[in-house]
Amino acid sequence: MMIVTFLICIAGATMLLLFAVRMVRSGIERSYGTSFQRVLTGQRSHTQASLVGVALAIVLQSSAAVALLAMGSRPVRKVRVIVDRC
Repeated sequence: MMIVTFLICIAGATMLLLFAVRMVRSGIERSYGTSFQRVLTGQRSHTQASLVGVALAIVLQSSAAVALLAMGSRPVRKVRVIVDRC
């Protein structure tokens, strides 16, 4: 019974984290818009990107939020899937 309670607590905490990150993301996008996206995606080197990530993690106080924000702001690349039929 304790394991079920533990799993329910973990699932609830995960959902709460995802909801909070969504709220932070929508708030940042509404207030800063394209300038925020330009800061996230406009870095030329890995060092600059790392420093921007660390600075955003300090400001937002959540590295998980920064990771999800960065992943959500990247341009989508279309991938062709080639299926080999024998």
